[in-house]
Amino acid sequence: MKFSLLGIFSASAMLLVGCLETTVDREAEAQELMQPSRDWSAMVGAGDLEASIDLWADDAVMLPPELPVLSGKPAIREYVLGAANVPGFKISWEPDTAHISQSGDVTYLIERNVIELDGLERGTSSD
Repeated sequence: MKFSLLGIFSASAMLLVGCLETTVDREAEAQELMQPSRDWSAMVGAGDLEASIDLWADDAVMLPPELPVLSGKPAIREYVLGAANVPGFKISWEPDTAHISQSGDVTYLIERNVIELDGLERGTSSD
């Protein structure tokens, strides 16, 4: 009988531990989340556009300022390569803040974008 009670106690303890809410180090997660965005911006700044386009999912959606929604990698590739051919066009971004849910299963970034056209600078923010 002792063995059965021990088994029940162990199973109950594992169930309770499994149900405890996990703690997420949100500051560390935020830094880890922002670094790939910084790397992506540097990749674009270095002119490696094809590699940067490959980072988008095949079904990605882009919301360029003052333009219709772009759906899918082919539409995004056309936009990015077209923008790169505009004389003086440059874009860069820096993550401003990372928002992470308490459980760590939902995250998003707020970023500051800078777009330059022939020396004119236009800052935007996105999320």
